[in-house]
Amino acid sequence: MQRIVKFGGTTCASMAFLMAVAACSFSGCGSSKQPEVAEVKKFRPADEAGAQPSGDVKSAPALGSQSETPRFAPADAGAFATPPADAAAASAPAAPANREAGPPGPQMADLNPQLKSILDQMNRLGTQQPKGTTQQEQLDEFVRLHTQRLQLAKQALGLKPPAEVKRQIVIAMYEVLQRFVDFRVPSAMAQLNDFAKVMAADPDAEVARIGRHAQFSSSLARIVTQQNTVNGVNGSEVVTEAKKLLEAEKGNVSEDTLQLVGQTADMLTEGGFKADAAGLIEAIAEALAGDAKLADQAPRYALVAKVVRMDLDQLLNNVIREEAGADEKIEAAVQTLLTDIPPSRDLLNRVQTIAHILESTAHYKSALVMYDQLAAKFATASDAELVEDAAKFGPGAKLRIGLVGQPLTVEGVSVDGVPFDWSAYSGKIVLIDFWATWCGPCLEEIPNIRNNFEQFHAKGFEVVGVNLDTRSSDLKQFLTLQGQSIPWATVTSQVVLDGQADERDWTKLPMAAKCGVQSIPFVVLVGRDGKVDSIHVRGPKLKKRLSELLGEPVTGDIPADPTQPAGAVPVDPSAAKPTNGKQSRAVPAGAATPLGLFLASVLLTAEPAELSPAEDSAINPYVAKPGLKPAELTAYIQKMLDRPQAIQTREGFAVGIIDACDRVLAAQSTSTDAEQLLAIQSKLALLHRDACDGKSAADEQLMAFVEQLRDNSRPEVAQEVTFFRLERRVLTAKEAPLDQVGSVLDAVKEFSAKQKLGAKHLRMASGTVALINRLESGDEREARFAELGDLFAKSADKDLARYGRKIAKAPAGK
Repeated sequence: MQRIVKFGGTTCASMAFLMAVAACSFSGCGSSKQPEVAEVKKFRPADEAGAQPSGDVKSAPALGSQSETPRFAPADAGAFATPPADAAAASAPAAPANREAGPPGPQMADLNPQLKSILDQMNRLGTQQPKGTTQQEQLDEFVRLHTQRLQLAKQALGLKPPAEVKRQIVIAMYEVLQRFVDFRVPSAMAQLNDFAKVMAADPDAEVARIGRHAQFSSSLARIVTQQNTVNGVNGSEVVTEAKKLLEAEKGNVSEDTLQLVGQTADMLTEGGFKADAAGLIEAIAEALAGDAKLADQAPRYALVAKVVRMDLDQLLNNVIREEAGADEKIEAAVQTLLTDIPPSRDLLNRVQTIAHILESTAHYKSALVMYDQLAAKFATASDAELVEDAAKFGPGAKLRIGLVGQPLTVEGVSVDGVPFDWSAYSGKIVLIDFWATWCGPCLEEIPNIRNNFEQFHAKGFEVVGVNLDTRSSDLKQFLTLQGQSIPWATVTSQVVLDGQADERDWTKLPMAAKCGVQSIPFVVLVGRDGKVDSIHVRGPKLKKRLSELLGEPVTGDIPADPTQPAGAVPVDPSAAKPTNGKQSRAVPAGAATPLGLFLASVLLTAEPAELSPAEDSAINPYVAKPGLKPAELTAYIQKMLDRPQAIQTREGFAVGIIDACDRVLAAQSTSTDAEQLLAIQSKLALLHRDACDGKSAADEQLMAFVEQLRDNSRPEVAQEVTFFRLERRVLTAKEAPLDQVGSVLDAVKEFSAKQKLGAKHLRMASGTVALINRLESGDEREARFAELGDLFAKSADKDLARYGRKIAKAPAGK
């Protein structure tokens, strides 16, 4: 059981909290960069990770496995990095590197032979796994191995290595000592203290910074041990140590130090030490204000410090929990915030987010007060765009909130230009769903709406979709490809059909302007009397309100409803759900921040002991509707692959598009060669992307599909098959006998010299580096790194090219 102790007057699990802070000091100094194994912006290889120690010696202490040995790379701070030893940790995503590679350092061949020998010994020791049948035996072996590394590192420093090499040696020492502290190795704290003092006084600025971060880590570890005292530990001690880091870099704060101190402030906040956290964030703001390169970030930190000190999050929670007097308190707090902080986009977003959450949870009075406060505060701002944005929130909110209790008429036309007949819905409970094909959250809400439609339709529940696309072609294409996924009428406006809509501002469309819609999805529930019952009833809140109005939902088969209004499409349980559109952002510029919308979404859908309809539904919203011809399916595939990356990585997206590809491939007699080729290439690309994200099932499907294509006569397909089979050779060669490595590397060299390399070749490049690291000869490793690095550096993909330059040790401009 975790012991709860007194910490600065606040009860918390202080050991876990402070150990987390101490851990952040280790990662934040820039010393835990991954070995030269993979670039991670395009994919996350399944065999790379940066897990921190968990207390189990098997889960993290080894400084390298045989297949993942990092080479000694003077320009790379990750040369002595610590990949985990066990398979579970190895399956975790790799963390992105914190910085670009530094300037090229001396090659191994240029180093003093004695120094080179010592570094080789350090690397070899780093690859050895601790032996032993018990955890204690493994820990003892770990300590023995890495104590030798520390001794070798000290010898290497005594030989006065080049600056880049010296920094890597220091980083390696810091990592080992930090691991010793993590595993409570006797005398580890004393060793870390001595190391930190010496390095902090080093004339090399980078080494001195590492030393200061080590001192910070040591100090926090000391604070952790003090939790056993009678009075506990005061949070101000953490702040004092963090401020020392800022003071040491006064006028020139490094990004690593800023990140480290910021993480410390976050953890103080999460631990409940909000006054201490606010003081530390204020210190950050002060430090940045005096830093020429980072001064523009100072106001943001000052705002965050004020928010933390005022405890706005708790005040907002109190309102949502309906505590007495909470509304007045948050209104006063926001007014103080607006009075004390100068106008800025951050301030506007912060307050607008609070107002949006209050509106979404039916605290209309406080929301309107806040919108008015915003307009008044920003009325005299120097930024005209801020003035305009702040001024528009209030009127829109008043229109939306003013809908409640009033009659509402839906006006517009179908995509065919037929006027919409609102009178057909008289006497029904109607949900009006404002949406657009490009709005990801809107489309994600559709399964929930449909689920409720199927359950309550026979009891008098209807849905009308008010589409806010400004181009009719987008809506028409969507309905052509996936119209059956929406079994209710869709309304647009005549100005859209006439091509007269303002494509820059969908909020000006007639129904949006009439109802004050400024962000979507937005829903309005109309009662049987034709008056608005409520707004913002999304997620489980919709089912809850419908149950109150109509009774329990129908759970069996829903009979046909003879009163169904014209234009609504009968429910097809096999139909697919719509896919996302051209952008995932569902709010106009200057509206709620992504974090705010996320919080609002959580508040909107958070109902205890209720299964989310999205989870309750087995329908994939990204599967094309049944019955499409190959030409329609290929158009669908192309349209979906043009979607933003944020949409393409959503759950079910790849499955849906691969399904479309398979349907094209199955229709060989009715599809063209171009359509078949598109389906093949698209399926390969999607499976490969998921495989690179560590999804083993996708990897297996990829290779099975590649084998199916081995006899395909198309040159483009043969080229793809060649690559994927080579990539598989590279990945599996990590477990093959060492004498096979050379032939695989030769094959990669031959392939890379002939092909135009791109982003999809990153995983192959990563695996290639892992193979080179297996080579026993340092000279052979260097030669392989140079020749393959040069080939990768010629790639048109900037990430692969940069990766190639790093492993070849070429100048950044090469």
